[in-house]
Amino acid sequence: MKRLGLIVLLLFGLINAQPWGKFLKNPWLVKEIGLTKEQRGRIEEILLESEKKLAEIEPELRIRRMELEMLMGEMNPDENKAKALIEEIGRLQTELLLIRIQRRIKLKEVLTPEQQEKIMRFLIQHKRRPRRRFRP
Repeated sequence: MKRLGLIVLLLFGLINAQPWGKFLKNPWLVKEIGLTKEQRGRIEEILLESEKKLAEIEPELRIRRMELEMLMGEMNPDENKAKALIEEIGRLQTELLLIRIQRRIKLKEVLTPEQQEKIMRFLIQHKRRPRRRFRP
């Protein structure tokens, strides 16, 4: 039962955690999980590769969303144009998700199971901390 709870927590972390790349740039975490120089180099390559791909798609997605918003602001929007934009937005969102998932898989291939477990523990603990917000 305890193992099932850990698996559920790990899956929750995988789905809801911030990108691993951000945390793998944290010097304290790098030391804590014991990344080797080779691992750090490979991780940097993976992150750079995925960031380049994301940088190509994200602006296009923003433009398509703006175009859809402008179209829907018209008195009589063209339904076919709206449908085409929605399909394009969906395609771009799918591409972004695939890039992020591929990045996560590649990062996991670089890490040992023990290092992955340490990261997951860190992510779960990080999620539990209450965030302080300024409220007037």
